[in-house]
Amino acid sequence: MNVDLVPYTYVDGIPTMSDSYLMDLFIRCREEGSDEFVFYDGPMDPVGFVNMCKAPGNHVFLITVDGEPGGFVWLNGWKEYTATAHFCFFKSIRGNGKAVEVGRATVKWLFENMELEAMYGMTPETYKPVLLFVRAIGLHILGTLPKGAWVYKDQKHYGVVISYVTREEVLNDGRR
Repeated sequence: MNVDLVPYTYVDGIPTMSDSYLMDLFIRCREEGSDEFVFYDGPMDPVGFVNMCKAPGNHVFLITVDGEPGGFVWLNGWKEYTATAHFCFFKSIRGNGKAVEVGRATVKWLFENMELEAMYGMTPETYKPVLLFVRAIGLHILGTLPKGAWVYKDQKHYGVVISYVTREEVLNDGRR
């Protein structure tokens, strides 16, 4: 399986993905029922997603699997050489044994191609399948912040599980 990431950026003033393509990615996420998990803290719409992709400090990537869109990931919340990672995998990847391999390859690609020493995630404690996935792709659970996640669909606060992984753990390249 060939996993690659395509960054949303500008080359000679031209975006690598059009606004309509970004909207289509979001619409697919919503149609497949992932939006309420990926954007758990409140509703997102296609225009809002495009604006998020363009916001300073957000680094958005299309994940391709064997040349086909498999999902997207973005990094934000930068603190020096660390960032928060947010994943969305499409149904073509989930539930068929591909998600863990694609997730690991995505994390590896990000460490190989970004000035990144560690990435972390924040997952509502009630999202048990997501937490299993997070562990399966190599992130470690640091702990849970009580009532740290607002889950819009439930209109309720839950604990948020903080997970992380370092460049050294993924690449074993001796860089620190």
